[in-house]
Amino acid sequence: FLTSSIRNCKTPSAKLKGLELFIKFSRHISDDCRLQRIVPYTVAMLTTDKAPVIRAMAIATLDAVLAMVQSVPSSDTQVFPEFILPAIHQISHTDTDELVLVALAKSIGSMADSARRFLECSQLLRQRVIVATSTANTVAGAGGVIGGTGGMSTGSGKVMQQCQEGHDRELASLTKAFSEVVQDLLTKHATVAVKRAFLKDCLKLCVFFGQQRTNELVLPLLITFLNDRNWRLRESFF
Repeated sequence: FLTSSIRNCKTPSAKLKGLELFIKFSRHISDDCRLQRIVPYTVAMLTTDKAPVIRAMAIATLDAVLAMVQSVPSSDTQVFPEFILPAIHQISHTDTDELVLVALAKSIGSMADSARRFLECSQLLRQRVIVATSTANTVAGAGGVIGGTGGMSTGSGKVMQQCQEGHDRELASLTKAFSEVVQDLLTKHATVAVKRAFLKDCLKLCVFFGQQRTNELVLPLLITFLNDRNWRLRESFF
């Protein structure tokens, strides 16, 4: 009822109230409902609404809702690379409104943290399937249905290795996507307000990137803040 009502809202004030209700409702619903009901409507408002204040609030709402998700259903393991990140990249690449970009800069670290958590949940689901399959085959082999267990152990080990390699590729893809967003925010749309907003929660982003990528991308960009004429930005750096 709430999602369909928001879809038919005409005024920005009504839409803002609806997004606030999304956050409140999300505290009391399942992860399935958050991902399949709340997130799609929020992303739609983020990418299509003409009012900057709505797009900015949609970013904050999306960040808050994703942070609440603790278990990711198998059907939603690709929600970040296939759905959320393209929307975020669209905003960072084409949106020119400072209010929206400030909201994204504030949330980008938390969103990266959520993306990493989603990936780890996806990896755990895959590993459980491999272990369950291996165990079932081992039991069947012991009963004479499928010959000895040694081959199955070797096979499951190879599958587990392939699973880890897939995880590493997906993490690299996420890292690349978030790197592009950060570069857009801090170079293409490098206003003082956006930079200060980015500094407020960049630690989570640095943890997500790891030491090497942080040294290569984030730190060089942050150091340029010290040369800015705005004293408030230089103060925020410390």
